[in-house]
Amino acid sequence: MTLTSSAAWLDAVRSAPSGPELLRFLRRRLAEPGAEGPPLDDRRGEGAEEVFERIAREDPEFRLRLEETIAAYFKSPEASPTSAAARPVVRGMLEIVPRLGLTGTFTPLRAWLARHEAALAADPTSVLGRAVLGALAVPQPTGIADVRDFWRRLWRDGPAAWHPRAFVGLRLQDPKAAAEELPLLLERARALGQDPGPLLQGMWLQPSAQPVLLAWLNDPNNPAAEEARRALLRRIPNESLTGKSMPPRRPLRPLAAPEQRRRWAA
Repeated sequence: MTLTSSAAWLDAVRSAPSGPELLRFLRRRLAEPGAEGPPLDDRRGEGAEEVFERIAREDPEFRLRLEETIAAYFKSPEASPTSAAARPVVRGMLEIVPRLGLTGTFTPLRAWLARHEAALAADPTSVLGRAVLGALAVPQPTGIADVRDFWRRLWRDGPAAWHPRAFVGLRLQDPKAAAEELPLLLERARALGQDPGPLLQGMWLQPSAQPVLLAWLNDPNNPAAEEARRALLRRIPNESLTGKSMPPRRPLRPLAAPEQRRRWAA
């Protein structure tokens, strides 16, 4: 695509109304990025979905139209995780949601997961299952018991590949409920021979969760505290765990685990 045609394509996307017209751009770009829209920047590993994110960050009205279009798509039968044609489109949209914090998609996505949970859980790649949990975790409404129970069920009983992101969703929803699950987190990490540090560090870096984690670590009657403390000390300074809550050292990124690496992290 030439510079002129790329500019024309971007202008058409920016002006597209929500619904079928914007969805056509999304569907074609996410399914065949080499044939639709500006060339991808392979040097930085650009994803097909990123062009829509850039436009949305520059244009609040487009962001709203994008949110409405994605929400409507996941209500439709077209968004089937068992459809080979739909999978790249579903995946791309699930990547957009948490990066832009599209809160209006939470209810449609949760309903989509409920409809397709069996198929997603049976997928040996776990790609879409993990992606939808990531898309639900970041823009979720907080302080809601039903949502807390939703995350706790997936954390306790969902597929093993979903556990890290289910824990992230739970700690973002209710840090106290997440702290109650820390013994299970450590037990699972031991069983898998994995480092629980990334999930513990994510909890430490969450401002609303850090005081809860600190209290859990300093409970003299907590037999699991020392194991968790050792895992954390490989990632944060020793003085941070002495009893005084410390500010995050970097922006919170609760879902920063590459899909291609099969490590036990969010």
